[in-house]
Amino acid sequence: SALASQKAHVQKGSANVVNNLGKIEWQVMKAAGQVAVFLEASLPLPAEAQLYMHFGCLSEDSQGADDWELPEEPIAGSTPTGDGRAARILFEGQARAVLKFGKVLPATLVFDLYAAGPGGDQYIRNEADEHFQIGVSGQTSSALTSEQKLARQFVAAETRHTHWTHFQRLCMVKDLFTRPNPLNQVEAAWIACDLRLASQKVLEWYRKRGYQPKDMAHCQEAVGGAMAQAVQAASSPTVRALLRLAVRCVPRGSSSGGDDIRHGILNIMRNHGIKEGHRPGIECKFIEAWHQKLHTNSAPDDIAICEGYLAFLGSGNVDDLWRTVWENAGLSREDLGKMCQAGWRNDGHGLNVHPLHLPQLTNDMKGYLHLLKRVHGGTDFQALAEACKGQYPDHGAECMAFEILHNRDNPFIMGKIVDLRGRLKEAAWKR
Repeated sequence: SALASQKAHVQKGSANVVNNLGKIEWQVMKAAGQVAVFLEASLPLPAEAQLYMHFGCLSEDSQGADDWELPEEPIAGSTPTGDGRAARILFEGQARAVLKFGKVLPATLVFDLYAAGPGGDQYIRNEADEHFQIGVSGQTSSALTSEQKLARQFVAAETRHTHWTHFQRLCMVKDLFTRPNPLNQVEAAWIACDLRLASQKVLEWYRKRGYQPKDMAHCQEAVGGAMAQAVQAASSPTVRALLRLAVRCVPRGSSSGGDDIRHGILNIMRNHGIKEGHRPGIECKFIEAWHQKLHTNSAPDDIAICEGYLAFLGSGNVDDLWRTVWENAGLSREDLGKMCQAGWRNDGHGLNVHPLHLPQLTNDMKGYLHLLKRVHGGTDFQALAEACKGQYPDHGAECMAFEILHNRDNPFIMGKIVDLRGRLKEAAWKR
């Protein structure tokens, strides 16, 4: 081979299999701009069994051995499997496998052995019951500072991850908030930058991954609470100022009602005879696509989408839909077309399709809009303000609470919030 015919740099390694059931050895050969990994396995397997290498790649930005992805360039003889983050290649004769990389090299090759036979299938790890790892290229994570690791975590998630949504973004931010030590300036700066860019739709919200509405609702509430605690425990005024920059980018709302989003749209479709999957009925591609998004990628954007759809139902002019969504959420038709990537049926158009005019849906959609606002938009604040009527310290505090409620999107309302907190502090013991 070309690698063998020229002077090559060879890196050798080996590892025992869990419970000392066998051994695997490898050689990483680098020559003439090419890199190949040769593996040899020695395992006591039945003759009819097949042995595979179930592998993925870690970049220099990866945070752990489970954060693997497919190679950026396909490897001859390998087949993607599972959730699309791993691939498999067969060991010929249960003994040998070769992986040849192109110009783009991973920092680390991570893998398990996968044995398939008449008696069943089994994943096999190393003697520590962890993934096997082979260094291919790149700087090891141990050589990076904590600030560099954090930077690579954010950059890798936003630019390299194949599957990434706003839900995963909020989970990443929540993990930073829940660390034992208070946030430092670098961490607060990354949180503010990431959330503000996402809020302005500069970063992607729907990249080939789904989640349940109840998970998003819970995460939103958790991030909001964690941010409030982080601001209170901030180690410096700079950290506090950075976090306040991100406050408006954290979805308001509560964890209640997440499942109702999924069931609510289904009930509307069934009550009005709208086609759902294989169920016959009125075919509206917009409703069908939006229903899929609500099941797999429910987000604050759905409030503006529902408002736009109601505007269309009221006028019959589809331009009112696009205009309302743009004015209320800054979403273009191109942005709508990028949604619904995680559904079972993705025709590439997403929500950028003309809906049927079904004015009979108006009342049900108004109720559904209220649900979306409760989960994603913070109408629980309204319920709280109403419930506290007659229990405020004075009439002025009650009026101020409703003024804050109705102007909560105004950045200049912050002063009144501080004033109200001061007035309520003396009465807090009553609740």
